[in-house]
Amino acid sequence: MKREGRLLFLLVVIGIIGGCASIKFAANHPFWYFSEWNWHVDSNGIAQATNSGSYFKLSFTGSTSVQISLDQSGSYPQPFMTVSWSINDGPEQFSTLTSSVQSLTLATQLSQNSIYNITFWIINSLQSIDRWDSPLNFIRIRSVQFSGPTARLLPATTRPGRLMIYWDSIGEGVNVEGCLGDLRTNNGRETWAFALAEAINSEISMIGWGGQGYTVGGGGNVPQLWSASGSPQTSAWNHYNAKLVRNFTQIGCPDYVLCGHGTNDGLQHRDQNLVYTQAYGWFNAMRSACPNSWIFLVVPFGLFEEEPIVKVYNTVAKNGMTELRSCL
Repeated sequence: MKREGRLLFLLVVIGIIGGCASIKFAANHPFWYFSEWNWHVDSNGIAQATNSGSYFKLSFTGSTSVQISLDQSGSYPQPFMTVSWSINDGPEQFSTLTSSVQSLTLATQLSQNSIYNITFWIINSLQSIDRWDSPLNFIRIRSVQFSGPTARLLPATTRPGRLMIYWDSIGEGVNVEGCLGDLRTNNGRETWAFALAEAINSEISMIGWGGQGYTVGGGGNVPQLWSASGSPQTSAWNHYNAKLVRNFTQIGCPDYVLCGHGTNDGLQHRDQNLVYTQAYGWFNAMRSACPNSWIFLVVPFGLFEEEPIVKVYNTVAKNGMTELRSCL
Protein backbone atom coordinates (compact mmCIF):
# COMPACT_ATOMS: atom_id res chain seq x y z
CA MET A 1 0.00 0.00 0.00
CA LYS A 2 1.36 3.41 -0.99
CA ARG A 3 2.08 5.97 1.71
CA GLU A 4 -0.82 8.22 0.57
CA GLY A 5 -3.22 5.28 0.62
CA ARG A 6 -2.11 4.18 4.10
CA LEU A 7 -2.56 7.74 5.38
CA LEU A 8 -6.08 8.02 3.95
CA PHE A 9 -7.02 4.63 5.40
CA LEU A 10 -5.65 5.65 8.80
CA LEU A 11 -7.62 8.91 8.77
CA VAL A 12 -10.86 7.07 7.96
CA VAL A 13 -10.28 4.56 10.75
CA ILE A 14 -9.45 7.33 13.23
CA GLY A 15 -12.59 9.22 12.16
CA ILE A 16 -14.81 6.17 12.68
CA ILE A 17 -13.27 5.23 16.00
CA GLY A 18 -13.48 8.81 17.19
CA GLY A 19 -17.15 9.00 16.33
CA CYS A 20 -16.64 11.63 13.61
CA ALA A 21 -18.57 9.72 11.00
CA SER A 22 -22.20 10.64 10.47
CA ILE A 23 -25.08 8.94 8.71
CA LYS A 24 -27.99 10.67 7.01
CA PHE A 25 -31.42 9.36 6.08
CA ALA A 26 -33.78 11.25 3.75
CA ALA A 27 -37.28 12.14 4.94
CA ASN A 28 -38.86 9.53 2.67
CA HIS A 29 -37.16 6.63 4.46
CA PRO A 30 -39.85 3.99 5.06
CA PHE A 31 -39.07 3.74 8.82
CA TRP A 32 -39.67 7.48 9.32
CA TYR A 33 -43.36 8.04 10.02
CA PHE A 34 -45.09 11.32 9.09
CA SER A 35 -48.80 11.90 9.80
CA GLU A 36 -49.91 11.07 6.29
CA TRP A 37 -52.49 13.65 5.27
CA ASN A 38 -50.91 16.86 6.59
CA TRP A 39 -47.30 16.16 5.55
CA HIS A 40 -46.38 16.11 1.88
CA VAL A 41 -43.44 13.71 1.40
CA ASP A 42 -42.08 13.64 -2.14
CA SER A 43 -39.94 11.17 -4.06
CA ASN A 44 -36.87 13.38 -3.58
CA GLY A 45 -37.02 12.82 0.16
CA ILE A 46 -38.47 16.20 1.19
CA ALA A 47 -41.24 16.41 3.81
CA GLN A 48 -43.25 19.63 4.13
CA ALA A 49 -46.12 20.67 6.41
CA THR A 50 -47.90 23.74 7.78
CA ASN A 51 -50.89 22.51 9.79
CA SER A 52 -50.68 22.75 13.56
CA GLY A 53 -50.76 19.26 15.04
CA SER A 54 -48.76 17.71 12.19
CA TYR A 55 -46.13 15.37 13.59
CA PHE A 56 -43.54 12.74 12.82
CA LYS A 57 -42.19 9.73 14.72
CA LEU A 58 -38.59 8.56 14.52
CA SER A 59 -36.90 5.60 16.23
CA PHE A 60 -33.16 4.90 16.16
CA THR A 61 -30.17 3.40 17.93
CA GLY A 62 -26.39 3.55 17.72
CA SER A 63 -26.02 7.33 17.81
CA THR A 64 -24.89 9.90 20.37
CA SER A 65 -26.76 12.78 18.73
CA VAL A 66 -29.57 13.48 16.27
CA GLN A 67 -30.19 16.51 14.06
CA ILE A 68 -32.70 17.25 11.31
CA SER A 69 -31.70 19.22 8.24
CA LEU A 70 -34.20 21.81 6.97
CA ASP A 71 -34.71 23.80 3.80
CA GLN A 72 -36.52 26.98 4.82
CA SER A 73 -35.68 28.93 1.69
CA GLY A 74 -38.69 31.02 0.70
CA SER A 75 -40.23 31.01 4.15
CA TYR A 76 -40.97 34.04 6.32
CA PRO A 77 -37.88 35.86 7.70
CA GLN A 78 -39.49 36.59 11.08
CA PRO A 79 -40.70 33.96 13.60
CA PHE A 80 -43.72 32.21 12.05
CA MET A 81 -43.97 28.71 13.53
CA THR A 82 -43.40 26.90 16.82
CA VAL A 83 -42.29 23.27 16.83
CA SER A 84 -41.57 20.87 19.66
CA TRP A 85 -40.22 17.40 20.24
CA SER A 86 -39.94 14.80 22.96
CA ILE A 87 -37.49 11.92 23.35
CA ASN A 88 -38.74 8.71 24.97
CA ASP A 89 -41.75 10.65 26.30
CA GLY A 90 -39.43 12.98 28.21
CA PRO A 91 -39.72 16.76 28.67
CA GLU A 92 -40.95 18.64 25.60
CA GLN A 93 -38.44 20.97 23.93
CA PHE A 94 -39.50 23.95 21.82
CA SER A 95 -38.07 26.00 18.98
CA THR A 96 -39.32 28.84 16.77
CA LEU A 97 -38.72 28.80 13.02
CA THR A 98 -37.61 31.58 10.70
CA SER A 99 -36.20 31.39 7.18
CA SER A 100 -32.66 31.36 8.61
CA VAL A 101 -33.15 28.15 10.62
CA GLN A 102 -31.61 25.41 8.50
CA SER A 103 -31.23 22.65 11.09
CA LEU A 104 -32.49 21.60 14.51
CA THR A 105 -30.43 19.57 16.97
CA LEU A 106 -32.92 17.33 18.73
CA ALA A 107 -30.58 15.58 21.14
CA THR A 108 -26.94 15.16 22.17
CA GLN A 109 -25.02 13.03 24.69
CA LEU A 110 -27.05 9.94 23.93
CA SER A 111 -25.99 6.35 24.57
CA GLN A 112 -25.12 4.38 21.45
CA ASN A 113 -26.45 1.25 23.13
CA SER A 114 -29.94 2.62 23.77
CA ILE A 115 -33.05 2.83 21.62
CA TYR A 116 -34.66 6.28 21.29
CA ASN A 117 -38.12 7.30 20.10
CA ILE A 118 -38.71 10.90 19.04
CA THR A 119 -42.05 12.53 18.39
CA PHE A 120 -41.89 15.94 16.73
CA TRP A 121 -44.89 18.31 16.39
CA ILE A 122 -45.91 21.55 14.74
CA ILE A 123 -47.43 23.42 17.68
CA ASN A 124 -48.69 26.57 15.93
CA SER A 125 -48.08 28.99 13.08
CA LEU A 126 -48.93 32.56 12.20
CA GLN A 127 -52.37 32.80 10.60
CA SER A 128 -51.68 36.30 9.28
CA ILE A 129 -49.05 35.39 6.67
CA ASP A 130 -49.46 33.38 3.48
CA ARG A 131 -49.99 29.71 4.28
CA TRP A 132 -51.34 28.75 0.87
CA ASP A 133 -50.34 30.57 -2.30
CA SER A 134 -46.53 30.87 -2.10
CA PRO A 135 -46.54 29.82 0.79
CA LEU A 136 -44.34 31.58 3.37
CA ASN A 137 -45.36 29.46 6.32
CA PHE A 138 -44.07 25.87 6.38
CA ILE A 139 -41.43 23.51 7.71
CA ARG A 140 -39.51 21.57 5.07
CA ILE A 141 -37.38 18.64 6.25
CA ARG A 142 -34.63 17.14 4.11
CA SER A 143 -32.98 14.53 6.30
CA VAL A 144 -32.02 13.32 9.73
CA GLN A 145 -28.36 13.03 10.67
CA PHE A 146 -26.86 10.74 13.32
CA SER A 147 -23.36 10.64 14.76
CA GLY A 148 -21.38 7.42 14.70
CA PRO A 149 -21.10 4.68 12.07
CA THR A 150 -23.40 2.25 13.88
CA ALA A 151 -26.47 4.51 13.83
CA ARG A 152 -29.56 3.05 12.21
CA LEU A 153 -33.24 3.81 11.94
CA LEU A 154 -35.79 1.45 13.42
CA PRO A 155 -39.45 1.18 12.34
CA ALA A 156 -41.41 3.87 14.16
CA THR A 157 -44.07 2.52 16.51
CA THR A 158 -47.50 3.59 15.28
CA ARG A 159 -51.10 2.85 16.18
CA PRO A 160 -53.02 0.61 13.78
CA GLY A 161 -55.81 3.04 12.81
CA ARG A 162 -55.68 6.22 10.74
CA LEU A 163 -57.87 9.27 11.37
CA MET A 164 -58.06 12.43 9.23
CA ILE A 165 -59.97 15.50 10.39
CA TYR A 166 -61.02 18.68 8.55
CA TRP A 167 -61.70 21.51 10.97
CA ASP A 168 -61.25 25.19 11.66
CA SER A 169 -59.68 27.14 14.56
CA ILE A 170 -60.98 24.48 16.96
CA GLY A 171 -58.79 21.91 15.23
CA GLU A 172 -55.89 24.33 14.88
CA GLY A 173 -55.92 24.94 18.62
CA VAL A 174 -56.39 28.70 18.41
CA ASN A 175 -56.32 30.43 21.82
CA VAL A 176 -56.38 27.18 23.79
CA GLU A 177 -53.80 28.61 26.20
CA GLY A 178 -55.02 32.22 26.28
CA CYS A 179 -55.36 35.17 23.91
CA LEU A 180 -51.79 36.39 23.53
CA GLY A 181 -51.27 35.66 19.83
CA ASP A 182 -50.76 32.70 17.52
CA LEU A 183 -47.20 31.84 18.59
CA ARG A 184 -47.82 32.23 22.30
CA THR A 185 -51.17 30.66 23.08
CA ASN A 186 -52.23 28.50 20.09
CA ASN A 187 -51.47 24.80 20.39
CA GLY A 188 -52.62 22.25 17.82
CA ARG A 189 -51.78 19.35 20.15
CA GLU A 190 -54.16 20.45 22.88
CA THR A 191 -57.42 19.75 21.10
CA TRP A 192 -60.09 17.11 21.58
CA ALA A 193 -58.97 15.45 18.35
CA PHE A 194 -55.82 13.91 19.84
CA ALA A 195 -57.86 12.44 22.68
CA LEU A 196 -60.21 10.93 20.10
CA ALA A 197 -57.29 9.46 18.15
CA GLU A 198 -55.96 7.82 21.31
CA ALA A 199 -59.41 6.49 22.19
CA ILE A 200 -59.79 4.76 18.82
CA ASN A 201 -56.11 3.70 18.72
CA SER A 202 -55.29 5.71 15.60
CA GLU A 203 -52.67 8.05 14.25
CA ILE A 204 -54.18 11.42 13.38
CA SER A 205 -53.81 13.96 10.58
CA MET A 206 -55.45 17.21 11.70
CA ILE A 207 -56.13 19.59 8.81
CA GLY A 208 -57.29 22.62 10.75
CA TRP A 209 -57.30 26.13 9.30
CA GLY A 210 -58.55 28.92 11.54
CA GLY A 211 -61.44 30.81 9.92
CA GLN A 212 -62.20 28.16 7.29
CA GLY A 213 -65.62 26.71 6.54
CA TYR A 214 -67.63 25.05 3.81
CA THR A 215 -68.15 28.44 2.12
CA VAL A 216 -65.46 30.69 3.65
CA GLY A 217 -61.68 30.68 3.53
CA GLY A 218 -59.23 30.51 6.41
CA GLY A 219 -56.35 32.57 7.72
CA GLY A 220 -53.27 32.90 5.52
CA ASN A 221 -55.09 32.84 2.14
CA VAL A 222 -56.49 29.33 2.66
CA PRO A 223 -59.61 28.82 0.48
CA GLN A 224 -62.91 27.23 1.52
CA LEU A 225 -63.04 23.47 1.98
CA TRP A 226 -64.49 22.50 -1.40
CA SER A 227 -65.68 24.01 -4.66
CA ALA A 228 -67.02 22.51 -7.85
CA SER A 229 -64.16 23.98 -9.87
CA GLY A 230 -61.57 21.94 -7.98
CA SER A 231 -59.09 24.81 -8.29
CA PRO A 232 -56.57 25.05 -5.44
CA GLN A 233 -57.52 28.72 -5.20
CA THR A 234 -61.10 27.84 -4.24
CA SER A 235 -60.95 24.25 -2.95
CA ALA A 236 -58.64 23.14 -0.12
CA TRP A 237 -59.75 19.61 0.78
CA ASN A 238 -57.32 17.78 -1.50
CA HIS A 239 -54.38 20.16 -1.35
CA TYR A 240 -51.68 20.84 1.24
CA ASN A 241 -51.33 24.29 -0.33
CA ALA A 242 -51.82 25.79 -3.77
CA LYS A 243 -48.72 24.00 -5.08
CA LEU A 244 -48.94 20.57 -3.44
CA VAL A 245 -51.76 18.09 -4.09
CA ARG A 246 -53.07 15.71 -1.42
CA ASN A 247 -53.33 12.66 -3.66
CA PHE A 248 -55.36 9.93 -1.95
CA THR A 249 -54.53 7.47 -4.72
CA GLN A 250 -50.83 7.77 -3.95
CA ILE A 251 -50.83 8.01 -0.16
CA GLY A 252 -53.93 5.92 0.49
CA CYS A 253 -57.06 6.70 2.49
CA PRO A 254 -57.63 6.97 6.23
CA ASP A 255 -59.88 4.59 8.11
CA TYR A 256 -61.91 7.51 9.47
CA VAL A 257 -62.64 10.97 8.06
CA LEU A 258 -64.28 13.62 10.22
CA CYS A 259 -65.48 17.00 8.99
CA GLY A 260 -66.53 19.53 11.61
CA HIS A 261 -66.93 22.69 9.56
CA GLY A 262 -69.90 25.01 9.87
CA THR A 263 -68.88 27.38 12.68
CA ASN A 264 -67.40 30.07 10.46
CA ASP A 265 -70.18 29.71 7.90
CA GLY A 266 -72.64 30.38 10.72
CA LEU A 267 -70.65 33.26 12.19
CA GLN A 268 -70.59 34.92 8.78
CA HIS A 269 -74.30 34.23 8.22
CA ARG A 270 -73.78 32.34 5.00
CA ASP A 271 -76.82 31.18 3.03
CA GLN A 272 -77.84 27.75 4.29
CA ASN A 273 -78.63 26.47 0.82
CA LEU A 274 -75.09 27.33 -0.22
CA VAL A 275 -73.69 25.62 2.86
CA TYR A 276 -75.71 22.50 1.99
CA THR A 277 -74.50 22.56 -1.62
CA GLN A 278 -70.85 22.92 -0.62
CA ALA A 279 -70.99 20.36 2.19
CA TYR A 280 -72.74 17.82 -0.03
CA GLY A 281 -70.24 18.50 -2.81
CA TRP A 282 -67.35 17.86 -0.41
CA PHE A 283 -68.97 14.66 0.85
CA ASN A 284 -69.35 13.25 -2.65
CA ALA A 285 -65.78 14.18 -3.57
CA MET A 286 -64.45 12.61 -0.37
CA ARG A 287 -66.51 9.46 -0.89
CA SER A 288 -65.27 9.15 -4.47
CA ALA A 289 -61.64 9.54 -3.38
CA CYS A 290 -61.96 7.17 -0.41
CA PRO A 291 -64.81 4.72 -1.03
CA ASN A 292 -64.02 2.50 1.97
CA SER A 293 -63.40 5.13 4.65
CA TRP A 294 -65.85 5.90 7.41
CA ILE A 295 -66.98 9.51 6.86
CA PHE A 296 -68.43 11.42 9.80
CA LEU A 297 -70.30 14.70 9.29
CA VAL A 298 -70.05 16.50 12.61
CA VAL A 299 -72.34 19.34 13.67
CA PRO A 300 -70.08 21.97 15.31
CA PHE A 301 -70.15 22.33 19.08
CA GLY A 302 -72.09 25.59 18.82
CA LEU A 303 -74.67 23.93 16.54
CA PHE A 304 -73.76 26.30 13.72
CA GLU A 305 -75.29 25.28 10.36
CA GLU A 306 -76.91 22.26 11.96
CA GLU A 307 -79.81 22.26 9.50
CA PRO A 308 -77.84 22.04 6.22
CA ILE A 309 -75.36 19.54 7.71
CA VAL A 310 -78.16 17.24 8.86
CA LYS A 311 -79.78 17.71 5.45
CA VAL A 312 -76.59 16.44 3.79
CA TYR A 313 -76.69 13.31 5.91
CA ASN A 314 -80.39 12.76 5.20
CA THR A 315 -79.72 13.09 1.48
CA VAL A 316 -76.92 10.55 1.79
CA ALA A 317 -79.17 8.19 3.74
CA LYS A 318 -81.97 8.60 1.20
CA ASN A 319 -79.58 7.61 -1.55
CA GLY A 320 -78.61 4.48 0.34
CA MET A 321 -75.06 5.63 0.94
CA THR A 322 -75.15 5.01 4.69
CA GLU A 323 -74.25 1.46 3.82
CA LEU A 324 -70.97 2.93 2.59
CA ARG A 325 -69.86 3.92 6.09
CA SER A 326 -71.34 7.40 6.37
CA CYS A 327 -72.36 8.77 9.76
CA LEU A 328 -73.72 11.92 11.38
